[in-house]
Parts: sequence; structure tokens; C-alpha cells
Amino acid sequence: MHYMVLVVGDDYKKALHPFDELGNLKDFQMKTDKRAVFEDRTDEFRKEYEGGGTNKWSPEKYEDIPIDMVKGFKTTPFTFVDKCMSFDTPLELGDRVGLRYRNNDNEKFKIVYGEVIKKDPVPHSEIIKRIEDDKKILENLIRVHKTMDGIAKWVASLNENRVTVKWIAPPSKVPHTDKYKTFEKFCDEWHGATEERGRFGFWSNPNGHWDWYEKGGRYAGRLRMKVDLPKSKVLRLTGEVEGFSKAEIEKLVRFKKDTPSKFERVVRAYGDKSNDIRKVVDDIISSESEDTPGTFSWDAYEKTNECFKGRQFDLNQKPNFSWGWDQDEKSKKWKQDVLSQPLTDRARKCDIDWDVMNNDEESARNAEMTWDLHVEGREPVTDEEKAFMKENHLFYKTSWYLERYKTKENYVNCSKQFGAYAVVTKDGQWLEKYENELDWDLNFYERFIKPLDDNEIITIVDCHN
Repeated sequence: MHYMVLVVGDDYKKALHPFDELGNLKDFQMKTDKRAVFEDRTDEFRKEYEGGGTNKWSPEKYEDIPIDMVKGFKTTPFTFVDKCMSFDTPLELGDRVGLRYRNNDNEKFKIVYGEVIKKDPVPHSEIIKRIEDDKKILENLIRVHKTMDGIAKWVASLNENRVTVKWIAPPSKVPHTDKYKTFEKFCDEWHGATEERGRFGFWSNPNGHWDWYEKGGRYAGRLRMKVDLPKSKVLRLTGEVEGFSKAEIEKLVRFKKDTPSKFERVVRAYGDKSNDIRKVVDDIISSESEDTPGTFSWDAYEKTNECFKGRQFDLNQKPNFSWGWDQDEKSKKWKQDVLSQPLTDRARKCDIDWDVMNNDEESARNAEMTWDLHVEGREPVTDEEKAFMKENHLFYKTSWYLERYKTKENYVNCSKQFGAYAVVTKDGQWLEKYENELDWDLNFYERFIKPLDDNEIITIVDCHN
């Protein structure tokens, strides 16, 4: 799973170090790593070994099915295509499958077992007719596949793996004590456990939250830099020339523009550094003249960026994209859109345009339409709403939105504000939005950003676990 983490502090790698799951370390390395702890599970494994067992056989494939498909399953053949379902891979005659179902979302899955008795694809025209006759199914498929041709291609791939299965008895149990002659063998082969002084368990980091990460990644360009000033001026305010304050740099630029002779007298006073200062100031002024109001160019930005000495590494630079941004034409378009704006993965608090980031008008409008059209079920009226309904569908049930956000106002406010799944604070705490998700989203800026010093560095990291 990928999730976005906001890291506070100069060194985001050092800040994330304590939270490595350590899955890439061997046991002998774990023993010397201060982050690792041995979890003793001997008593649990002993109880399981003496009283448990394992299935005599396992299905070749598992599939989730709706509850209504289980009814009458023991006496009638079961076909997946009848409900527009299919296996991901082809099955052969005699293959056994595990069919998982549950009566409601809060119940654990139950399993019935089946055996493939027939591979029976039906004519595509028959399947298409069934879809066309069911208005609700047709509308849902059009949203996903856009056209009837798209649906036909999907049906073709679905139909290749269409099978009929019959109910069979679940696999019988084999006691662990029969399969594994010793407790030690059971711990090693069944659990892959480690033995430490006669006890069995696992080495792990109890504070582990990631197995790998990268700056930006899937969340590249989530920080918007201020653009109310020319881009070169923004750059000047986001870093310091080594040995000089921002105020001094700004003063020298003004001297160069207004009174060149005074500028020369001041610069000569810097002795050996005078030539470097002249180059910095000239480049800043030159890049200012290249700025176009309302546009942003990374080329112009980076040209000035090279002038600064001692700048924090990778601060206010182009976003770091993961591979998925070049996966298809749509992703490439998104990437170019990000690059056409002053968006970055790492910047100081004072360089970030929080007013814009906490008032995303497009996200707010989409949230309003989602609530009105999907959650409350109002029919679309405007062309904008009709297009939105055609291109978007809910990832969660209506009840989830109501339970999670309570009101439309909360949902819109959460959607338009900047936030992250987790935060690594300045003092090294890892915080996640588990306890009160609504409060976390509504008050993210007030809780985590506002209290920070203006010069504090913020980094967006794509973590995976």
C-alpha cells in the first residue's frame, strides 16, 4: 500500500530511519539493530501445533462472490458470467475453486468450494443482449468502458474464462502433529519462525511503517510554491547565498537596478567574493526580465537556482516522479501539467502558498457534485454535472461518506484542504489519522503546519508497506 507522509525537518531520510520495517535485514543483522525487537510467540505456536491442522488440499483459485449467488449453489450449476464476473486466469477441468462470500460488510468471509466441470463460453451477442436488457448494469459498464465496443472487448476477455462449477465438500483437515513430527519443524516450516535460546518468534521493528519510500513518487508536486512575485524573486526568497542574508541580496539587487555606481562601490568591499556577487545579482535581474506574468518555467527557475551556494540539497526543485507517471498518455499529460506549475516535493514553510493549497476550488466543486449527485442521489441538471456523472463513480458506498464525513460541508472542506495520511513531527513522532479521521482532515493545517517556524523544511514522501 502507498500512502503520503509529510516529514518535518532538514533531513527527511534521518527522520524516517526509525520507522523502517527492516524486512530487508537477515536475522543476524536484526540482532545488532537497535530498532529490532524479538517477538516471542512460542506459547501461541505450541497451542496451535497441538490443537490445529491444515487443509488436505488448497483451491487453484479464490474468487469473491455476492451472497445471492450462493443460494441454490448446491443443486444448480454456477456460472460467473451470469453476474458479469470472471476469473483472472483460465481454469482447467477438475480445478478446484474457493468461493468467498459474506452476508454484510461487517461479517467475516465464508467459503464454499467448487470444481470446474465445464468450460462453456457463450456467444458474445447473448451476453451483450443480457447487458443491454439490464439498464443499471449497462450504465455502470458505460461509465467504465465508455462505449459498447469497449464493453464488447471486456466481455470477450471475460468470456474466455467462463466456467461452470459444481459444489464439492470442503477439504478435510490434517493435524499439524501428523504433518510435522516435531514442534521445532512446525515452527520452522509452517511459520518460518526464528529460534532464539529455545524460544520461537520473529525479529521486527515494532515501530515499523514502511518497507521502502521515495521523495515525491506517486505524490509528486503536492507542495505549491508562492508565485505572487516573479519566479526569480521567489527563488531569491527561498534560499541564501553562502555568507549573505536574504536582506543583503535584495539590497544589492536594488542597488544594481537603481544606482549602479553605488552597487559597484559596495561590491568591491567584498574583495575576493565581488565577482561571485556580481554574477549572482546579474543572473537574478536577467531572469526577472524573462519572467512572464501568470506563467512558470522550470528552466528559468533552475537557471537562477544554480547561482546559489550552500542551498539545501533538493529544496524547491522539480518534483520527483515515480514510474507510474509515464505509464500511459493520460499519466504523461498529468505529469506535464504538474511540471507547468510551481509545484515541488520539498520546501520551507514560508515558501509554500498555503492559501491556495487549503482552498482548492476544483476539488471543492467536485466534492459538491459527488455529494449532491452520488451521496444524495440528485439527478444531474447542468452539462457539467452530466459530464461529471459519466466520468466519475463512487469508490465507497453512500453509507461510508455519511459515516465518515457526516455532512456535505465537512466533505467539501476536507476535500479542498491539503493533508497527508501520516506526519513525522520535528521531535520524531510518527502520527497517523486513525483515531479521529474527520478531525485530522479538517484541522490538518492548524495542527501540523501553522505551529511550525517559517524556515522549517517540509518534505512529501511516498511510503510503501
